[in-house]
Amino acid sequence: MKLSDNLRRRGWRKSILGDHIALSNGKGITSSQMEADKPIPVYGSGSIIGYTDKPLVFYDTIVIGRVGACGTVQIAKAPCWISDNAMYVTQIKPGLDFHFLFFLLNYLRLGTLASRTTQPSLPQGPILNHDFPLPPLPVQERIVEILQKADEIRRKRKEALELADKILPALFLEMFGDPATNPKGWPKLPLGKCTAIRRGLSKRPSPTGNVPIVRIKNLTLWGLDLSWSERVQASPQEIERGRLLPGDIVFSPLNGSISHLAKSDVFTVPETEIWVLDSNLCAFRVNESVVRNRFLAAFLALPSTLELFRRRLAVKTSGKLSGTWMCGKSAQMLLKNQNYVLQVCCLNPSPVS
Repeated sequence: MKLSDNLRRRGWRKSILGDHIALSNGKGITSSQMEADKPIPVYGSGSIIGYTDKPLVFYDTIVIGRVGACGTVQIAKAPCWISDNAMYVTQIKPGLDFHFLFFLLNYLRLGTLASRTTQPSLPQGPILNHDFPLPPLPVQERIVEILQKADEIRRKRKEALELADKILPALFLEMFGDPATNPKGWPKLPLGKCTAIRRGLSKRPSPTGNVPIVRIKNLTLWGLDLSWSERVQASPQEIERGRLLPGDIVFSPLNGSISHLAKSDVFTVPETEIWVLDSNLCAFRVNESVVRNRFLAAFLALPSTLELFRRRLAVKTSGKLSGTWMCGKSAQMLLKNQNYVLQVCCLNPSPVS
């Protein structure tokens, strides 16, 4: 890490975390010691994993995932218990703001420091030896103020998307009925007649990569999150094969988590930005002469559609939905009045010819 002369003149300096903080590993706790009605939260490597009646820590602290969700950073409110799958900050020396440290640890992506073994783990040493640019305390406070406002915007966006996830399927069902029973007798079409399924590229991240890639981590429960990305090195032919275009529906056919299986969202990045798709995802490229992409995305998000895909996966051993099966599945597309429901959802579509 190298600081510019301009930053040095403004009081920034190069430092290492070990000069400013101390860390301690959490302590083990059994499931029998945790109950839902107890008052003290127990923090694991990535989230609260239960509640107990005896605190380990009596002050607000920052928790870092040590085993499992390595490098995940959380703020833990006192009093609390930290499990042995995590470590926590026990001391912050003067000159380093608590919330600045929280944002800094997130920025440093500590998970990249974890061991590459069957059970990855993150020791304290690489964290404490990690260098970083340290601004003066007033600058830290200003940075925290800006990032907290950004977090608030992100939280409100998440809440809006959660609400949309509930409202849009309800609007769809009210207009067209449940596709599982097709009470209005709409015509059906296989997905393969409405869309082509494109597969992604199997690529490792590269610090000198020439193109960003959409990973399964980018497809969250609240839609595509492209606020961060990895870059990969891809040839022009690979970019052509794996490139996402505006309007493609990114879809998760893998069962890494049952809640993430069959999640989808429309890729809306401008065409001037080149992104490729990871091989663990697929993309529906819609035939817009038959169906609108937002309409198909709404269909894919319906509880009955998700249940169909999940039931299919339950009888497979590969843990993956095949493109052949999805394309051949007879899906009720409810082609009439698509534009009406899209207008109700404020998507301002152009007419379908």
